[in-house]
Amino acid sequence: VYERHLIQHRAELLHARLMAQALIAMSSSDNERTKWEQWGRYCDS
Repeated sequence: VYERHLIQHRAELLHARLMAQALIAMSSSDNERTKWEQWGRYCDS
């Protein structure tokens, strides 16, 4: 059960990162892009 939870958690993190990348791609302002990149870096650590 614990492993399944870990896999689901990892999938949610991956999904969140994909969503963030999509938002970065759609975002035209550099300020928004920088903010999302910092958020992604925070998630990686």
